[in-house]
Amino acid sequence: MKHEKKFSVSVIIPAYNGEKYLGEAIESVLSQSLEPMEIIVINDGSDDETYKIEKTFSGYIKYLSQDRKGLGFSRNRGIEQSNGNFTAHLDADDLWEKEKLLFQYETFKENRDVEITGGLMRSFYSPEIDIEEIKSIYCPPDPIPSFSASAIVVKKSCYKRIGFYSTGIDDAPDLEWFIRAREYGIKEIMINKILCHRRIHKSNTGIRNADTNRKRLHLLKQKLDRNKK
Repeated sequence: MKHEKKFSVSVIIPAYNGEKYLGEAIESVLSQSLEPMEIIVINDGSDDETYKIEKTFSGYIKYLSQDRKGLGFSRNRGIEQSNGNFTAHLDADDLWEKEKLLFQYETFKENRDVEITGGLMRSFYSPEIDIEEIKSIYCPPDPIPSFSASAIVVKKSCYKRIGFYSTGIDDAPDLEWFIRAREYGIKEIMINKILCHRRIHKSNTGIRNADTNRKRLHLLKQKLDRNKK
């Protein structure tokens, strides 16, 4: 099923040292029942063999390479290079359900004023994690509602009003952007269907870096403080 002209989706996948999982992420986009307009992969200064994965999908993706700039910069570059009137982000280690874009297209079609859609995200342990490691890494047992990057589709016009991702907080640009979007009154819908799967592995930013979680909590506290004023 091809995209309709009014729902042309650009898929943006930043990749830093993504050789392990990037191929599966791209495959989950290529298998969508609703075909995206384009897939843009940004190699953010990887020092592994991510480039070989990208070459495997030559002809199916638009490939951009850069020195290490961080997640926020990579997302912004993908948006700037995109041609669709919607953007869908996917982290290089996550996966989409086959009907993800279709469910979101149907939601936008039925709710013309909506600017962003999220959905349920299911977490899973990556197959290479051994039992001892699993004991020390928490994986939510049930799907959870999510407006995280891998779950959302956003009207591209929103970025003119809300702005792009912050490049100064590389550990949590998605959360900062979404908090800002809500403060601007973005019109949202949460779809009660599983749209994506978050891979739990040893290299997850939130797992390997406790400072990341502190920064996320700090962003939430800043929002609460602003709401009190």
